[in-house]
Amino acid sequence: MTVWKAIKISLIFIFLGSFIYSLLDTLKFFWDLNNFQYSFYKIINNIIAQICSFLITKRIFFSSEKIILKKVSTNSFILIVFVLFVLGDVSFQYGFNNILDIILKTNTMGNVNGGNIPLSYFILRLIKGCLVAPLVEELFFRKFIQENLAKCYSNTFALISSSILFTLYHTDLNSSVQIFILGIILGIIFIKTQRIEYSILFHSILNFVIYIVNYSYQEQSLQSSSSNFMYVTVGLLTIILGVWILKRKKFI
Repeated sequence: MTVWKAIKISLIFIFLGSFIYSLLDTLKFFWDLNNFQYSFYKIINNIIAQICSFLITKRIFFSSEKIILKKVSTNSFILIVFVLFVLGDVSFQYGFNNILDIILKTNTMGNVNGGNIPLSYFILRLIKGCLVAPLVEELFFRKFIQENLAKCYSNTFALISSSILFTLYHTDLNSSVQIFILGIILGIIFIKTQRIEYSILFHSILNFVIYIVNYSYQEQSLQSSSSNFMYVTVGLLTIILGVWILKRKKFI
């Protein structure tokens, strides 16, 4: 796969998801939904749009690709690497988001719901963030895009390119740095293990931890700049340590 084809397929994937979501969103005009009900409706629409766009894209461009997910082995080494990556990424995102809030005077880390989110809504968010999103995004960006790019280019080029496309897919300018770093981590895991199951598992665990942190974060409480830089530094060093371990030791 050439990089231009990867870009084209990724843009089609993004467009299909947005188009399907927009179509489903028009149905709200036929129902009398309050703000809270509409929040539920948006998540359900997002899940449907993400799954449908993936299935359509796979049918058109990757029909020959076999998707067989196998059981992953869990040993102490795997757990250590996963803990390092999760803690490192959460620490980095926490500090980096707080720094952005201070500079841009935004409220990324504030929880407007004060933590009082109904259990049903919380569960639905978990299904989307910890099951649907990791499965769809890892299969598309790592298994399909990164793996096929690596057949024509180096692993490094495929890793960076797929991570950039992964970042663009999320269309979140404020979190682009964090998402790109996450893409790099997920890509490295896939390269070292040659098992997409590990990337899916890590993505799912990370989303779960981040969502729990955001769920329990009830009000804006910005730390000092020095504390935020400490979180960012510790997070990056922890991620680097995880990468170093992966490069020196066989993963499975």
